[in-house]
Amino acid sequence: MLHIDLKPGERVKIGGEATITLEKKSGQVARLSIEADKNVSIQRINSASPAAIAAQNGLSGIKF
Repeated sequence: MLHIDLKPGERVKIGGEATITLEKKSGQVARLSIEADKNVSIQRINSASPAAIAAQNGLSGIKF
């Protein structure tokens, strides 16, 4: 695995098929722009469950 630190506006080229640009970063959220041929499948992978996302945001499953 390769780890790269980018500043907004910087790009990474993957093979000859995709270019990823860091558009902006705010806190722990980054906005990426991905340019690729139509035959390249791009999928967002969300490994966090709704409960984990709620916990990260200070919420619990307790209902009042």
